[in-house]
Amino acid sequence: MIKTKKNNIPESINRTENAVMRELRKLDLSYYIFNDVCLSLHRSVTYRNTEENIKSCQIDFVVVGPTGIFIIGAKEWVEKILREASQIPLKDVDMAGLVFYIRTVNRFHRKLPIYNVAVMLQKVPKVQYEYVHHLSLKQLYWFILRREGVLSKKSIKTIVRWLTKISNRKPIIRRITK
Repeated sequence: MIKTKKNNIPESINRTENAVMRELRKLDLSYYIFNDVCLSLHRSVTYRNTEENIKSCQIDFVVVGPTGIFIIGAKEWVEKILREASQIPLKDVDMAGLVFYIRTVNRFHRKLPIYNVAVMLQKVPKVQYEYVHHLSLKQLYWFILRREGVLSKKSIKTIVRWLTKISNRKPIIRRITK
């Protein structure tokens, strides 16, 4: 979880979250950044890959902007651990993305451009995982800017207000103007 220092610069105990936040701050003001978002469903759903039931999730970062919605997990895993742990960091991001997708479809009654992303500080391992983009920190900024999803300013504000309400979190750095 990121705390705000007295000079209004968010900071975390987790060095990966700090690095991701520094990278996200480079985005222009049309992007809204949420940290440590917890969401839950009214009833559990079955996760497609493992048959586990999930009802809630914790998301390191949610970024909402003109190119889409980005569910970002800040991960500090080396390739060997990632392979031996059955891709747990990527699975966590995928499960969070599923919960987020269900919540948005139920609320907005349409499919929004949502991207699940796991960001790693070290070299990105060559592990395949469906529905999750795993990127290095250097790739994150351009990945967000180059997506083809198009959200209008009105849609962005509606999504940001909804996300602020359901997650009890306010966007970091960005302000919603009327």
